[in-house]
Amino acid sequence: MLYAFFGRDGLLDREAMHRQVQACVRSGAHGLAALGLATEVSKLSRVERRQVVEWATQDAGGAVPVAITVSEPTVDAQVNFARWAKERGASWVILQPPPERGMPEEWYVEFFAATMERIELPCAIQNAPEYIGVGLGPESIKALQDRCPNFRTLRSRSNHGMTRASPSKRWHQCAWSAVQELDPGLVNWAVVCSTIIAWGCPLPLIPEEGFRGD
Repeated sequence: MLYAFFGRDGLLDREAMHRQVQACVRSGAHGLAALGLATEVSKLSRVERRQVVEWATQDAGGAVPVAITVSEPTVDAQVNFARWAKERGASWVILQPPPERGMPEEWYVEFFAATMERIELPCAIQNAPEYIGVGLGPESIKALQDRCPNFRTLRSRSNHGMTRASPSKRWHQCAWSAVQELDPGLVNWAVVCSTIIAWGCPLPLIPEEGFRGD
C-alpha cells in the first residue's frame, strides 16, 4: 500500500511519490495498491485521492498491476470512482464498506453486490472489523461471490493474531475456510493480511498464485 507523501508546502509531493513507486517495482513487488489505511485516505481531499491514483498508475507504467481502494459513501459514487480508476489504468479495486454502522450483514452484502455488478474490474472488499467496525462472515462472503463473479479477492486485516487464542485468529481461520470453499486452488483469490500467525506472512503482501496459507 503506497503512502501519501506531502511536501513542506502542504501539497502532495510528486517526486517522493514517483520515487516510492520506483522503489517498490525495483524491489520486486508483485503489485501496488493505493488509497488504503496506509495512504490515510480518510484525510485526503477528493482532488488528492484522484491525484494519488493518476500518479500511481502513471508511474507503474503497466510494469505491475495497481489496485485502487474505493471508499466513496454510496453505490453510485463507488461505481463512478472505480470506473474512473479503470480508465486511468487500475487493474482491480478494493471496495470499502459504506459509512453506515450497525446494519445487518445482509445490508452490506447488498451494497457491495450492487456496486460490483456495475464495475467491469476484479473486485475485493476490505474486511477489517477491528479497524472499521464492519466485516462479513464466511457465509456472507460466499453469498457475495455467488452473486458477483468479479468478486475475486478478500482483503483481510487484523492487528492481532500474535496469540493462538485471539478472536482475530479464529475469525481468519473461519474466513480462510470460506475462501478455500470458493476456490480450493486459489486460482482467482489473493489475501492481504498483516497477521503473522494467521497466514504465516511476515509482512502485508499479495501472495503469488498457488499460495495456500497452510
